[in-house]
Amino acid sequence: MTLRRYHAPVWDEPVIMATGAPGRRGQLFPLAPEGAALVPPALRRAAPPALPENAEPDVLRHYLRLSQQTMGMIGVSLFGTCTMKYNPRRGEQHAARPEIADLHPAQHPETMQGLLEAVHGLEQILCGLSGMDAFTFQAAGGADAAYTQACITRAYHAARGEAGQRTEIITSIQSHPCNPATAATAGFQVITLPLGPNGYPTLESLEAALSPRTAALMINNPDDMGVYNPEIDVWVRKVKAAGGLAFYDHANFNGVMSKIRARDLGFDACMFMLHKTFGVSKGAVGRRSVPMAARQSWRASCPGRAWLPTANGSILSMAMPQPPGCASSWAICSRCSKPMSGRGRWGPRAFRKRPTCRSS
Repeated sequence: MTLRRYHAPVWDEPVIMATGAPGRRGQLFPLAPEGAALVPPALRRAAPPALPENAEPDVLRHYLRLSQQTMGMIGVSLFGTCTMKYNPRRGEQHAARPEIADLHPAQHPETMQGLLEAVHGLEQILCGLSGMDAFTFQAAGGADAAYTQACITRAYHAARGEAGQRTEIITSIQSHPCNPATAATAGFQVITLPLGPNGYPTLESLEAALSPRTAALMINNPDDMGVYNPEIDVWVRKVKAAGGLAFYDHANFNGVMSKIRARDLGFDACMFMLHKTFGVSKGAVGRRSVPMAARQSWRASCPGRAWLPTANGSILSMAMPQPPGCASSWAICSRCSKPMSGRGRWGPRAFRKRPTCRSS
């Protein structure tokens, strides 16, 4: 085997403090009229901090050039869940079209039919990748979706008369911090499983943590260290046998896309990060959307979906309690997903036993 010779680019790039110009800004934030009064005089700065002043495109170019000097898919070699991805620039061009960029979150659904139809199609694709029955696009981020899951878990057990008993949520030490944090915020006691000799918690440690108090399992797989737990289906079966629910945080879906489906592993719900797997940039351009999926039996407990067909089937109407405000994310994700579905990257195997996402 002959190894190809490769040299990463080398840029004559100055440090960030040496770039920009006075007055340049990436974001403009309103000044708090009484903000200074909230800071004790002894802690106030005598002079503004010496921070670089750059426009957003300048910052993007700066860090892109730095990233190109490392090895990786797009210049980033870390596994980090927000960096192990590929964001085609064509998606940003697509989202910048006036048909998308000029949409207002609160405008009437009849004037957003193209976008809502794209979201409908995106939901169908995500249902095929996960095996779930329906998605809600209401969550504005990963922690928001995880907190939604924790609240649904609480409501699920309350409806069964077990709210006072099911008080513990199990996670692992390598799971994304939003899982234990949101579980605790929702009022649950968090049980964190330690690492085992194979790089993930042992099945015995899970069995020791299970009890009649178990409410749910919230976990990444692969975890945030890039380790895949091959016993995850056994984990899910044991959690459900104990009366708990199982939630799949698909932050690291890149590593298992088209290989496994959350429903096939027994999970009750899952969430996808549009900014980690489906071509959407990380923040900086407004509110984001993290689709969360659930089985048919859970849909009554989930927040509103992004679309619902009307009685005559001609108009897709909004069914969300708050305006989404993330048209660009949906447009980019839809454009990224369509070429890879079907006969593309994900292939027919990802869509075997594809469920029907019902509109009711």
